[in-house]
Amino acid sequence: MSKRAELENIDNTIRYLRNAISLEPLSISANYEMANLQYRIGNLDLAHRHIKRLRKLCLAEMLCLNELGQKKLEHAKELYGKINNLLSID
Repeated sequence: MSKRAELENIDNTIRYLRNAISLEPLSISANYEMANLQYRIGNLDLAHRHIKRLRKLCLAEMLCLNELGQKKLEHAKELYGKINNLLSID
C-alpha cells in the first residue's frame, strides 16, 4: 500500500469513527479505536480525550470486557498509562 493510500485509509477511518462517536458518544469500542488510532498517528491530545472517556465508560469493567474483550481491555489500560506518561498527567 502506498503512503498516500495509507493516509487516505487513516482519514477515512477517522471520519467513520467521528461519525460513530457523534451518533453514540458512549460507544466503548468507537472510543477505544479512536484513542488507539490517534495515539498511533501521534495526536496525543485527541488520544487522551478518548482514552479518558473510555476510562469513565469502563468504570463497570465487565461492560468493557463484554464489548472489547480481554485483550483490547488490557491494551486500553496500557494505552491510558502511555498517554498519561507522554502528557505527564495523572
